[in-house]
Amino acid sequence: MSVSAIERMLWEFGEKEARIEQFKADPDAYMVGRDLTDLEREKVKDLDVSWLVDHGVSSMLTMMIWPMMKGVD
Repeated sequence: MSVSAIERMLWEFGEKEARIEQFKADPDAYMVGRDLTDLEREKVKDLDVSWLVDHGVSSMLTMMIWPMMKGVD
């Protein structure tokens, strides 16, 4: 599990919202060069919070990113 790579990427989203738009436009391109497995890439693309948290990613960080990625509704 590449927890630190996922957390770094999620943190980047919080630092600069334009990165979220880059990610949404082409998530595969955004994740090029990151030390992630194919499964991790899919879970990040889906923002599968429960899977990410169950595998060690910060729950606070994932919940901070949720409304940025999915909206508040």
